Formats: sequence, structure tokens, C-alpha cells
Amino acid sequence: MTIIQKTLTGLFVLMLLFDTAPAFAQSPDPFGNRAQADTSISYSPPAIYVTKINLEPISATNEIKGKFMVWNNDKETIGGLLYRIDLLDPLPEPDPNTGSVEDNSALYDRFVSSDQFSLSPNERKEIAFSYNPPALPEGKYRIQITATNSRGRDMGWWNEDVSLSSQKTGFIKLVTGPLLSPEYPDRKFPSQAGPNITPGKYINLNVSALNNFETPANIIPVLYIYEFDIARGLFDKIKIPAVKIPAGDAKNISFPLQVASKPGVYYGLLTLEDFTSNQKVSNLAEYRWVVKGEHAEVISMRIIKNATKKDQEMMVRVDLVGSADAFTKTKVDLNVAIKDSDGIVGNIDVKSAELTDGVATTQGPIKLTRDLKNNSEIIATIKDQKGNQIDQYIIPLTENSTPTIPPKSYKSIQIGVAIILLAGAGLYGIKNIFKKIKKM
Repeated sequence: MTIIQKTLTGLFVLMLLFDTAPAFAQSPDPFGNRAQADTSISYSPPAIYVTKINLEPISATNEIKGKFMVWNNDKETIGGLLYRIDLLDPLPEPDPNTGSVEDNSALYDRFVSSDQFSLSPNERKEIAFSYNPPALPEGKYRIQITATNSRGRDMGWWNEDVSLSSQKTGFIKLVTGPLLSPEYPDRKFPSQAGPNITPGKYINLNVSALNNFETPANIIPVLYIYEFDIARGLFDKIKIPAVKIPAGDAKNISFPLQVASKPGVYYGLLTLEDFTSNQKVSNLAEYRWVVKGEHAEVISMRIIKNATKKDQEMMVRVDLVGSADAFTKTKVDLNVAIKDSDGIVGNIDVKSAELTDGVATTQGPIKLTRDLKNNSEIIATIKDQKGNQIDQYIIPLTENSTPTIPPKSYKSIQIGVAIILLAGAGLYGIKNIFKKIKKM
């Protein structure tokens, strides 16, 4: 693994981390050159942890309300933050030999907050939330609250068990099957493996559906498609003709899909809806695939040093990735601007940066040309060499924040943490672990 440092316009420094193997030539492999990369080296996303969830008594309608604590253990100010709530089965028991937990629980629902927030270094905030789960059979479930950003890049999370009262007499349980592609006729891909697909080609998403209703179920398979993650908003919604499943029986369903022409990572959530009521009657099956081609995006922005007055310098860090297909190199220009209600206050350019599916980090000072006013924000814009905009990421610099909780110490506890491998960072790139934090 080699780190190359380049000093660019305006003293911005670009750090490119990539494998020294002869990667990124045109590759027929469905995973590009990911297998050649050094997976022993990882990029750390912002150190944002969810450290506690306090729930109120669950209402008769199963509304889940409470507060959670989120903590920035970084030395930088992190903006553009959101939180996501996943409704899952309870965590499996730990392996008696290793003590590890393999969390492959069924996913029943996924919700992302709409209001962004920021955290200054070592800041803790208590955030109130309210969540209405879908109608489900009575039983024990789990909510997982994850700190994420508007790019859908996950950071830390926390789990809390919940018990829901009966809202439904029957249910259809989905077991996710393989993703198939005519481009690779001899391969069956795990649903979230993210194989490379040619723009506009077809894939098949497979799932097994078990009808636990006492009567036959007439259902419509519905696929919700997002660019990378639901935090970015719905990209497309597709239905296929209704399917009838006898009571107590199982049926294999194959969902044909023509992928988008736009290169990038796509995330699909497949569910079943009742033919008559259009209500969801199943859990969610997850899929992920990559549309090949030139692509680049910002995954995070951090404020190393703030500034508000003329001639002061704001130190900003921007993390970027290129195409997730792991063989296409993308050469881009990056502009980072500070803007307020009166327009641009300062900006800087990074020219002709060559990106792969690894993480590139660029940071440097932006000098303010005047005092900063209200409604200020940082805007990172990526353009290709023809001047076409590929991506833009905006985070606010001012907000109505919730009260800050003074720092305090805890005994050793387990915290969910996201680690991004440099190999395949454009694709997911989260590897879920539990990290023990001794001093907070």
C-alpha cells in the first residue's frame, strides 16, 4: 500500500491511498480488482457513536418514542449528520467459543430522519425521536439507531430490544435469495455482494416467501431502489405482477430488473404488498449491485478549524471515492466553497484528482473574503474533465442544536462501530463490529 501526497491549488493536500498491484485495468471479473487490494488497511469514518437509548413505554398503537445519546469522539466538527432506525429481530446469542455475534437478523423496516445536525469535537447530544413501526405479528423485536450522514455512510449504532403488541394475524416471511446476472451465467451472487453490471442490462433478484396467513395470499412484489442508501432518497419504485401463495406454503419469486444507465452503487429493498389494501405484509429483502462506469462522490466533510471573520482560514477535510466497480479510474476536479446568505465567502479547487474505489482525503485552508453571515454552508462539488457535475455535497454550518451534554466517564461498554475498508470503499464499505470503549 502506497500513500502519495500531492500539494495542489490553494495548499489543499490530496492523500490517495491505493494498492500498488497493477489494478484498475479493464477487468471482466464481476468484482473488478477488489480481490487484489490490501484489506488489512482501513479508513476510519468520523468517530460518531450512539451510546445509549432511553425508551418511553410503548403505546397501544406500538409507537416507539424516546431519546438517544450521540457522541463525537473526533477532533473535528462533523456536520450533515442524520440518524437511521432499523427494526429487526432480536440479536442472536454470541458464539460460545469466540463470543462474537453474527447479526443476520431479518429486517422489517428502515427509517431515516430528515433533519440534519452537527457535532463539535467531544460533543454529546441527546436527541428525541418518535417512530411508528409497520403492522407486525406480536413479539419481541429490536430497534437499532445508527448515526449516519446524508450520503448514507454509517458510523456508530446502538441496539435496544422492544416488544410489540399484535397488529397483524398473519405475515409472509422473506428469505433473501441470490442475485443473478446473464452477464455471469455461471455465478450466483449473495444478495449484497455488489457485482458489476453493464449499464442498462438485466439482473434477477430472488427471494423465497413463506405464507403464514391462514388463507391464500394475493401479493404484489415491490422493489424500492436507492442510490447507495435510503438516506439519499428514493431513486425508483418498481412492481411486478401479483403472485398468489397458498396458506402455509412457500414460493420462490424472481424479480427481473433492468439496471439504471447511470454508473454508481444501487441498493434495493424488496417487500410484498397485499393486492387489495396495498399494505406491506412481509419483511424486507436487501440487494446491492454496481453499475459500471466513471463515478465519483464525496462521502464525508469535516471542519478541522472553524472561522467566521474576514481573512480567517477555515480548515476543511473532504473524503472522496471513485467508481465502485474497482477497475474504472475517474479523473475529477473538486471545488470546496463556503457560502452564506450573501453568496460565496471563500473557495478552493483541487484539479485533476484521479480516483478509484479507495478513499482519497483532501484537506486545507479556505480563507474568508469577508465576515460570515447567516445560513452558511460548505459545498463540495465534483466535476469531470468536461465540466459536467458528477456530485455535490452540502452541509450547513449553522443550526438550531439540541443542548450539549457535558463530557463524563463510563465504565467499559460495547459500542457499534463502522469500519470502511479501503478496498471497496465505494461499494459499501462498512464492516460492522462492536468496539469496546473504556473512556468516554
